[in-house]
Amino acid sequence: MDAVFLNAVVGEDGHLIVDTVVDLPAGPVQVMVTPDTPVLTREIARARLLAGGLLATDLGIPDDLELEEVSEEELEELSHLIPPGRPSDELIDEDRGTH
Repeated sequence: MDAVFLNAVVGEDGHLIVDTVVDLPAGPVQVMVTPDTPVLTREIARARLLAGGLLATDLGIPDDLELEEVSEEELEELSHLIPPGRPSDELIDEDRGTH
């Protein structure tokens, strides 16, 4: 017999209410229960965190902050102010040691 997927309801009392299809043969079956919940989206997660007081909302950035445009020359100059560092894999190897 092929698997048959049915919708069901679990009542407040914990009883499972299932309506089967007419052509389902009589006999023992396996029942697997998975909650019928929506996929956790970013918006749902943010709403839950906000409701629980766990979402940082005040980052200290003023609402009236105005950013000034940076020219290509200024960006080029800024990129040379930071000296090139060692590659990440070297830093990781140094932290891990010779294991």
